[in-house]
Amino acid sequence: MSTNKSSSSTPLLIRAEKLVSEFKKTDLTGYPKVHTYKKKSDAVMWVMWVLGEKFPNNEWTPADVISNILLEVLNISSEAKSVKIALNPFIGTLVHQKDFGGETLYKIMEKGKEHLRDMAGEGKTTIYRITGATPRADKQFLADVIKSSKSELKIVDPFFGSKTLANIEKFYFGKPIKLLTTQVNLERHQSRSTFDSDLSDFKTQHKNFQVRIFPNNPKEIHDRYIIMKNSIILVGHGIKDLGGKESFILTFEGKDIGESIIADLDKKFELRWNKSTAL
Repeated sequence: MSTNKSSSSTPLLIRAEKLVSEFKKTDLTGYPKVHTYKKKSDAVMWVMWVLGEKFPNNEWTPADVISNILLEVLNISSEAKSVKIALNPFIGTLVHQKDFGGETLYKIMEKGKEHLRDMAGEGKTTIYRITGATPRADKQFLADVIKSSKSELKIVDPFFGSKTLANIEKFYFGKPIKLLTTQVNLERHQSRSTFDSDLSDFKTQHKNFQVRIFPNNPKEIHDRYIIMKNSIILVGHGIKDLGGKESFILTFEGKDIGESIIADLDKKFELRWNKSTAL
């Protein structure tokens, strides 16, 4: 699809731009996280899945619309040509295509949705390896996981600093956040007054953010994790250093971990929170 000025008013382009805008605001709760997929074809079919269910009259979609959503909304490099190439092996099985008005349109089949659920390990543990070589993608993965939750976030991370705030900024979507830590780590050549100023500015901008220091004696808190209503995320190197070196993010969702485990961690969090000092 051409995006030059001469075609800027075509109905198809207007439709594509509207879909991109609305896709950014779509509640993706219940869908697997798109950045867990390793293959381009799976990400393409994921977009088709969401379009078919969340956007009336968009079950049949041209390749350039899919490409625009991948690029502009999901930060996945894509062109219409690469979308067609990715889908080609699955035409007639996971995906169907038809010609309409001289344009090829695509629709995901139920088998395609089942394939995506299987590939994402829906209802199971998801493991994401952080290599240290793609920090933007690593942070985006965590942001996608957190964005799907509608609940308050309770973060446990023993080490807290300005980099923590910078990374939280990547996935701050207005939800209340409670962060429990044990110590402040200043950056090299950073004074405590500079850090305190950074934290004050962050809290002024994000009214729903709170952080407290837990008296960690003996060392009760060691692991780094995030508690949400229906899931737990274990973060290997902590939020402060996310993307900087090799580690893993593990997400445990749904009934696999049991409601009692989430409830127990949540209860411990609140007990520690009430014993802690606000920063």
